[in-house]
Amino acid sequence: MERRHEQCVVQYGQRLVECCNSNDMKQRRQLDCLTMKRMRSAVLRLGLLTLLCFAAYAQSPQPPPAANWISNPSFEEGEDNDPVDWAYSLQHEKTTGLADKAAARTGNRGASVQGGGGLSFGRWMTPYRIALEPNAKYRVSFWYRGKGAEVYLEGSAAELSDSGKLTVDLDKKVKIPVAKPAPATEWTFVEKEVAAPGYPAWVQLCLAGSGRDACAFDDIAIERPGLSLIEPRVPQVVPEGSEISITVSAPELRNAAPDAVTWKAGSAAAIKSAAKNADAGTWTIKFVPPANGDLELEASYAGGKPLKLGVPHFIRVFPVGTQDLFTFAAITDAHFYRKGKNERNEKFARVAGTLNALDPLFVLSLGDQMEIHNSQRDEQKKWIAEAVREQLGLLNMPVFSIAGNHEIDRTYEGPGTRWYHEKYLGRPRYWSFRIGKNLFAGIDVTTPGIATREHGASFLDPAQDAWLESLLSQTQQASVILAGHISPFNDWGNSPDRDRFLSLLLGKKTDLYLCGHTHYTDDAAVPNGQTAPPWPKPEKLDSPATASAALQDPGKTKILTTTTACSFPLGDDKTSGFRYLLVKNGKIAWQDVLPLTLSVQRAALSPDTIKFTVKNGADKPVIGLPLLASLPAGKISATVDGQPASIETQSLGTAVQIVFLQLDVPINTTHEVVFNSKP
Repeated sequence: MERRHEQCVVQYGQRLVECCNSNDMKQRRQLDCLTMKRMRSAVLRLGLLTLLCFAAYAQSPQPPPAANWISNPSFEEGEDNDPVDWAYSLQHEKTTGLADKAAARTGNRGASVQGGGGLSFGRWMTPYRIALEPNAKYRVSFWYRGKGAEVYLEGSAAELSDSGKLTVDLDKKVKIPVAKPAPATEWTFVEKEVAAPGYPAWVQLCLAGSGRDACAFDDIAIERPGLSLIEPRVPQVVPEGSEISITVSAPELRNAAPDAVTWKAGSAAAIKSAAKNADAGTWTIKFVPPANGDLELEASYAGGKPLKLGVPHFIRVFPVGTQDLFTFAAITDAHFYRKGKNERNEKFARVAGTLNALDPLFVLSLGDQMEIHNSQRDEQKKWIAEAVREQLGLLNMPVFSIAGNHEIDRTYEGPGTRWYHEKYLGRPRYWSFRIGKNLFAGIDVTTPGIATREHGASFLDPAQDAWLESLLSQTQQASVILAGHISPFNDWGNSPDRDRFLSLLLGKKTDLYLCGHTHYTDDAAVPNGQTAPPWPKPEKLDSPATASAALQDPGKTKILTTTTACSFPLGDDKTSGFRYLLVKNGKIAWQDVLPLTLSVQRAALSPDTIKFTVKNGADKPVIGLPLLASLPAGKISATVDGQPASIETQSLGTAVQIVFLQLDVPINTTHEVVFNSKP
């Protein structure tokens, strides 16, 4: 019965899914008629149990992309026969592995294996290894057609400790069969739940073919157990009293009734509602966060242990009115390479200390968080990703990250990969958010799988340009600040995708484009209004004063390229640092790159008194450094080195005020700034 049920699923599953998903009514009627006739015959042969099992397969949704451990699951990214995040391994006589249109179920590519002899064997496999939790259940699903197909997970017992020690037990070889499905001439969906071994293991997913047969695969998924954050994938920076809505999924809750699950968000967050989307298998939770900090979510259900989700520094709640006066920062090219004590992390600790003292509303990380590496050692890349997690976790405010060219692992040998940035670290490819009337957006300009521009940039994501065009076409924003890794005037070939990006950047009103990549500061301004080449040459802004002045020109897009935060500096001025920006009433009012030799410390001397200690080294003077603090409402005053100083204030309701001044900090000087509030 089980074998015949599997054949039923193989033969008719694709037609039923097409019938349910088709928007063409004639096609739906034809598919429905054909499917139901054959299903009636199948039911008579196989009985009611088979029908119920088939219905469970047909209705079971594939996981949302954010819950799928597989990167590039449909082989769309990359080039023909060189898809990103997949590698082809040939074993035992001649086999051919192709990734092209001929093997596609959806889109432009699928992957195929063509055997060339009785002992032929070849497989498409993930270049990364997925860490399986002991005894956890994983749902693996895929579409296939052809003959001789086999899907399995293969690896070894392995574990990476917090200190970087990799333990591999080669005596515990792991091979978890998923399916050897029956031959199928039509595209057929297969889903199976598999159990991890009782010890930590790292495995690769393998899509294999053998013998003289041919088979093809497309639309692959491995669903993560436990709660996965689906939307939003970036932190939430919101005014006090705001309701936050998040969407999560969990295979354990797929069949749970809405009233059978109890949700809790943080220790004191008030949950307003919890709703299940049965079609997508997701849950939407709405709650009011009590304060700044981590996202903490817990789901309790009958028959299982509570499921927990934690995302550090996910929530920043600010008093209403802050959106009219705030600061933010941009760091780039940190190139972290391992956790713990090393010269790069020691430099970043100084960056983090100053940022935590300045307390910007959020930080933008502009790419190349990961060090250069050779793309062949999975454990090395995981360790680098853990260093990124550890070091960015030193910051007390939300961090919005984008990928750089070194996140995609395409600089040297080995297959291109987005997995470590997007799956392992859970960073979305592009994103946007608003603070008041200011629009912030991060875009993806990396180039995995483009062999002619391995170290450069592109704008190739098929959905990104339409998304950005729609975003920039909205008129309610006062300022538009984009974040990307590489300037369109640096390491970007003269290509159609560069033209498309520049047409959006310059054709729409974009105030700032913040980027990195060069490891030195290189600021420029370009006239707005261009929608097609020839593109104007950028005007160099050779000092913070000219850059700040250019910010007031609405007819130009400013392209500000920032030096490395803590890695190896390049260019004539070999300094490290980060960019700091002040927003007043919807406009960028000030900006500069603060050198690593500038340090800021903050101390709360009492609830009514805050002291800043600002010490500058020999790298560069800083003119007009913004210092902000929140104090109880009252008579606000400030001193600089013991002398009264002029200040500005911004009321945050009846109880709190922001006090603000800008400080000139020459080289090799130390200054004390004290803010005080009296009733």
